[in-house]
Amino acid sequence: MTITFVLMIGVPFVGLWFEPAANAEQRKLASFPELQTVRDGARPFTLKLEAFVNDRFGFRKAFLDLQAWLSFYGFGVSSSPRVIAGKDGWLFYTEDGSLSDLLGKTPPDQALTDAWVSSTKQRAAWLAERGIQYRVVIVPDKHSVYRDKLPPLLRPARKTRLDYLMAGLAAEPSVIDLRAEMTAKRSFPHDLYFRTDTHWNSLGASVAYSRIMASLDAPVAEGEFALALGPSRPRDLAVMARTESSEADIVPSQGSKATCAPGQVLPPLGLDVGAVLAMSAATCPGEQSTALIFHDSFMVSLTPFIRQGFERTVFAWTRPSDDLFVRMVEQEKPTVVIEERVERFMSFAPGTDLAGARGRYASLDSRNFTTASLAARENIYQLIRNGAVVEGDRIVSRGETWAEITGGPADGGFVGVGANQDGKILLHGWAAMVPKLKPAEYVILTRGKNVIFTAGVGTSRLDVANHYDAPAMEDTGFAFLMPKDILNSRSGDVRMFAVAGRMVHRIQPIDGALERLGDSKR
Repeated sequence: MTITFVLMIGVPFVGLWFEPAANAEQRKLASFPELQTVRDGARPFTLKLEAFVNDRFGFRKAFLDLQAWLSFYGFGVSSSPRVIAGKDGWLFYTEDGSLSDLLGKTPPDQALTDAWVSSTKQRAAWLAERGIQYRVVIVPDKHSVYRDKLPPLLRPARKTRLDYLMAGLAAEPSVIDLRAEMTAKRSFPHDLYFRTDTHWNSLGASVAYSRIMASLDAPVAEGEFALALGPSRPRDLAVMARTESSEADIVPSQGSKATCAPGQVLPPLGLDVGAVLAMSAATCPGEQSTALIFHDSFMVSLTPFIRQGFERTVFAWTRPSDDLFVRMVEQEKPTVVIEERVERFMSFAPGTDLAGARGRYASLDSRNFTTASLAARENIYQLIRNGAVVEGDRIVSRGETWAEITGGPADGGFVGVGANQDGKILLHGWAAMVPKLKPAEYVILTRGKNVIFTAGVGTSRLDVANHYDAPAMEDTGFAFLMPKDILNSRSGDVRMFAVAGRMVHRIQPIDGALERLGDSKR
């Protein structure tokens, strides 16, 4: 009896030292605190220790799962304060101001409205001067489309924050409020939002895609996308509420545009992009327009649709500052710019000093890059933007010869291949115009005939400088991670070239490194 009692008390404490297999709370659990000095006192340590025990106590997950199951299936309520259980299995998100806005507890904010109107006018006018179309796309929160699925005791307000914002933005032709579109088509032929997720499904995204492209006077081919039931998996609100339920997506087929491939996008020069969650690009041959899209998580389901309307689409997962907005437009030179935001994130005011950002970009004192570095970037980046190809000993961009490939097999340097790192492959080596003892500015990677990737050159390689007895050859090193999805989106031999201005030399693989890279689907 004593042993059983000790085991019952002691076993849960063993769980303190094991990382939970899954974290339904979607937050970082408390770690064991560092020991404090006597001068710091014991209280900070004991508070952190208590948080550690509370988060990691043995069988905690099992008990929380049981509580959630009883709450949801026994009483029809959510065990998580982040989730509201509605009718017919619908779940709704409460955080990021969603619940207070829904209940009418968010007062009208004229300063916020003024900021949105000012930002939209400034950005639309600047882009129009450059012949670029601009759209601000507002995605409705799920409860704005499916109010009838909210719990009976919850009484939503007649007006929300977005209603007040749209009173100022309604006259702006660049703004697309998707609420009316999504509400009108909310049940045909299926629901447009997941019942157990904060997001729309792919069918909802396709409705938004049609509306966006129509606003741009861009055709959307009927029947271009077929819809099918996708695999079922737990969705975010179900995970938060611990209901253990799964839900399938309504997935679009790619149809005749399956040739779309992932592409490269470089961060803009002279700007910290730490606040950008992700940058990516897609290329779809046969189209003419190009798009730059700033977005949130709702773009994930929209991407398979919207990328097919453009030759090149660049995605930046962020709410862009004026500086990022200006520099990305200057770099990408798109024909369309889209800012997509879900309704609840309209509470974050946009930048309202576009003129200042343009001044900082133009000023030698504040732009944080040199004229030479900008010229080198633009010189090489047009190969990525324009989908350049290699034809014989020429690099061709937009049908015109961009440069001749000259020199011997190692006149551009050497490259080796390192280990895989999270879906990327390390490439490293040095690159130069060896006959001229001059460092390269960039390297480019090709597969088959396609130019697929570029990376800068400039890290120290003292061994190279010593070998050639040329101090200028020291800054010839490079090392970068090549995304495997970009590499494997093309077929054919993999080659690398050193580039300085319009001089292009071949880079020699070490021990057949690029041949192994081309054969590998690792």
